[in-house]
Amino acid sequence: MQHHKQTNPSAIHHGLDFPLSQSHVMSNLVQPFLPIFSPEDGKQMQIRNTTYKNMKKFLKALDKRQLLKVKEKPTEIIVLDIDFNDDAIKSFTPYPLPSRSSNGSKNGKQSEVSTPTATESDDTIGQSLSVEILYKVAERLNFLFSPAPTSSYIPLSEIKSALSTYINNNALTNETNKRLINLNDDLSRYVFTGTKPFDDEVISKGIVSKSAFEERVYTECSIYHIIRRQSPSFSSSSSQDPKPRAGQAPKVKITLETRSGNKTVTKISGLERYFVSPTPLADELRKTCAGSTSVEPLVGSSPKDALMEVMVQGPQKDAVLKALEKRGVKNNWVEIIDRVKKKK
Repeated sequence: MQHHKQTNPSAIHHGLDFPLSQSHVMSNLVQPFLPIFSPEDGKQMQIRNTTYKNMKKFLKALDKRQLLKVKEKPTEIIVLDIDFNDDAIKSFTPYPLPSRSSNGSKNGKQSEVSTPTATESDDTIGQSLSVEILYKVAERLNFLFSPAPTSSYIPLSEIKSALSTYINNNALTNETNKRLINLNDDLSRYVFTGTKPFDDEVISKGIVSKSAFEERVYTECSIYHIIRRQSPSFSSSSSQDPKPRAGQAPKVKITLETRSGNKTVTKISGLERYFVSPTPLADELRKTCAGSTSVEPLVGSSPKDALMEVMVQGPQKDAVLKALEKRGVKNNWVEIIDRVKKKK
């Protein structure tokens, strides 16, 4: 609270957008300002290890001291207001905080270090990203590839080249129309199997267009994607090559919606897939947009693959796109959802 008062002295509510959820208070007003210098410190400094045991009791205690005002709901408690002029905030002495790379000195003594800015601590700024779409060929179609693919996941160009080679090696090009190919037993048995609407027609005629043949093979393959990252702090030969993920590459979602009647907020999710750290991005947007920001778990994300959501006050689509571009995220990898526009 003192941090917001010092960094946003002239902003309304010092940059905070009330009401605040208890998870927002914990992730944005408590955890970033704990003197955690090692993993052991992180294990000890948890709310369940205090006399309060949970955030609900902690916030109710602060309400009783009139430091803030809360409202209790069936499933959680929300903060409606904070008394920034309370002596407890005015006289509070911040703990010395470690830098992002600091784990304390070798002799175990903690040294006072400043908290880095978003630009200094965010190694995703200046990174280079690439998205590659790959295909996993159905086992029954392996006969089309000679030699067999060197990897389980291959690009579309490699499939197209293999199909062209198969057509030529088996002399399947129709003599009357070069855009058509003649079906052989393998194509009738493993490709045009009678499961699609026009399969029977293709089999009865014994011919099919090359484009339809290629399209059928593509649709029988499973689509995967890889998002590769090259950080400016890495050498050119140390680019990351993560495991392919199923499906098309997901998009970063920028959602504009209305809250509290007529307030517009901008939400950003899906950042982790593109190696973008939510908290440093929120720090930058808070300064760029001169409005409060928050970072909270994305509703509906899997606990095994938890995603975060950044929220910033106002319609900040352009500012977000610019910030993402600095981090290597291209506009065509972003989906913009505008829920503020009136329905026709």
